[in-house]
Amino acid sequence: MDASNSAWVEHVKGILKELLTQKAKAVCERNLGFECAKDFPGYLRYTHDNVQVFFPWLIVDDLPSREILDYLIRVAIQIKACSLSITCLSGSALYFNSLRSISDIDFLEYEINPDLDPPNIKSPNKFAVLKHNASYVQYITETPFYGTVEVTNMIVGIDTTQVGAAASLESSPYELHPVLLTPA
Repeated sequence: MDASNSAWVEHVKGILKELLTQKAKAVCERNLGFECAKDFPGYLRYTHDNVQVFFPWLIVDDLPSREILDYLIRVAIQIKACSLSITCLSGSALYFNSLRSISDIDFLEYEINPDLDPPNIKSPNKFAVLKHNASYVQYITETPFYGTVEVTNMIVGIDTTQVGAAASLESSPYELHPVLLTPA
């Protein structure tokens, strides 16, 4: 791209950033407990148990109740395999408010540095490990809202030296819903 287009591109970026920010503000005003994520235009932030969760504005109406959301955050904390990782919530549990039923609860954990922080597969109370390997754990547990369900945590590497680059051909930072759970 030549320099003559750079001012136009920056102008369009500014318009999109403002549009996404306004969309998030509109949704945020009707959802108590959510804040607009200042550093991520179009995202809302929710904090529970010192964990921040970021949601794109367009899925907020589909999210489960705050009670179920808090439960999902607690599950993510319990099964998190790496200290240096980012966890994404995926699948039907994310859209519980719209679907009203779920088949399982899926997480994708992006490990930042497996050499410094190798996965530590956990077996928390009230969870039975069905199967696991170095990058995948399948649990079964009784939920307070939907009975017995399968809970999965897939652990994949992410390349932090290049923004948006996958650490391997099997992983992609964009393959699941962009709902991130990070320490507050």
